[in-house]
Amino acid sequence: MFDELEWHHSLFTGALGLLAFYFFLITPVTTTKINRQTKLVSVRKQSLLGYSFNVYSFDEIAGSIYVEVEDERSLITHQIVLPLKNGDKVELSIAKLYLGLSSTPTPTVDDPKGNLYFSTAQALNPYISDVSKQISSAFGDSDDGE
Repeated sequence: MFDELEWHHSLFTGALGLLAFYFFLITPVTTTKINRQTKLVSVRKQSLLGYSFNVYSFDEIAGSIYVEVEDERSLITHQIVLPLKNGDKVELSIAKLYLGLSSTPTPTVDDPKGNLYFSTAQALNPYISDVSKQISSAFGDSDDGE
């Protein structure tokens, strides 16, 4: 009986190890560079299993960099997004997932779980625009204080 329990424990531990290794292989590191002189944004995503590199002109950008907040059954994610005029969204970060306490997230800078994401999006916006904008017009914010 003890050997069988030990075997199940080893199998479970091995499965968790393989899952963690797989997650490590597929999770990309994202590097975003904004060059105001050439008016280009480059986004490099690299993991052990893949690599992508894309360059976007400032003319392709539809608006401010913002934080997309999604809530599905109290699993809340924050992700920094660059919107393009063609409707695509360029993911500038991996989605941060955490277990929420309520079913409705409050997409504000005051959100303790997503504060770093909002601060980062706000810090990036002046580099792609001469006029500093709010984090996102997607949440109904405006620059004139209304």
